[in-house]
Amino acid sequence: MMNVCVCVCVREREREREREREREREREGEREMIMSQQNAKLNGS
Repeated sequence: MMNVCVCVCVREREREREREREREREREGEREMIMSQQNAKLNGS
């Protein structure tokens, strides 16, 4: 029984890590979008 519980806990932690990674990717993607927009404004003027 304990082994099953440990496996479930590990899976939950891995899921949480995946979610955090996805959030970080989204944040970095937003940053890149903002940076490219700012660069476009600077280059356009």
